[in-house]
Amino acid sequence: MQDTNINFNLFIAEEFCKLISSPSNQIITKDLFSTTNKDFVVLNNSLALPELTQKFLDDIIYDKKEIVERISKIFSSRSRYNLSFYKKLFENDLFATIISSNYDYVLEDNFSNQIKKNTPFYLSNDESAKKSFYKIYGDFKDREQFIISTQDIKRVKLLGFYTDFWNRLREEFKKRPTIFLGFNMNDKVLLDILDFTLSKIGKGLKEIYIYTNQTSDKILVDNDIASFVKKYSVKFISGENEEFFQTVLKKFNLISEQEEDIKVGDADQNYAWIMRTKK
Repeated sequence: MQDTNINFNLFIAEEFCKLISSPSNQIITKDLFSTTNKDFVVLNNSLALPELTQKFLDDIIYDKKEIVERISKIFSSRSRYNLSFYKKLFENDLFATIISSNYDYVLEDNFSNQIKKNTPFYLSNDESAKKSFYKIYGDFKDREQFIISTQDIKRVKLLGFYTDFWNRLREEFKKRPTIFLGFNMNDKVLLDILDFTLSKIGKGLKEIYIYTNQTSDKILVDNDIASFVKKYSVKFISGENEEFFQTVLKKFNLISEQEEDIKVGDADQNYAWIMRTKK
């Protein structure tokens, strides 16, 4: 693949939090479990966060307001994040669009002038060259515009009010290939959302890649994942998260043989220059 103008969608998911030192779903789950008994934890510790939240709501352990307040408290206690990944992201033309299934506000708080944000509750009309940013679970800072339970997800998938958001997101999947970074293969809720989104695209869907340090044979043991991979012809890119940009550049031949010899540490500092010189 020698297209020097190629760019991608970047879909950042749960495990990506580790790269930017943001509270992960595991941290949120641990906090929610902290006031419940041991038996409840044992029975429900394998649930995805939206499933767990629905369980809390159904069992009247928390109401949504309490859950939002607990999540807000977790994030407000963090004031320092690792911004190096995002700085690299905005220094080059590799990714045109960012899609996130996470809850943090790192992009909004630190790179607001470089993104145009969309959620199921708000669509940007900004036609500038800023990177489009899709936050599929909305904003926890507004309880009414925050998707946290499976019932919330069901609502935004089915109600006509949210159709424009999903259609706009589908257009991004049709425009360019998408690379998933930090995808928790056990998150069946996100897998269902992706299937809901991608299944209505048809033949216009561009390539889907999952960036992972796991071998494909381990990933495909799970029947749901294997079915998803087969249905959408998903390909895997092997690499460590810390070497993400360099690995992707090499994978798609966006870096010369001479530049491939650069040490990873040096390459991270020079990849923006590499992208500029290849235009």
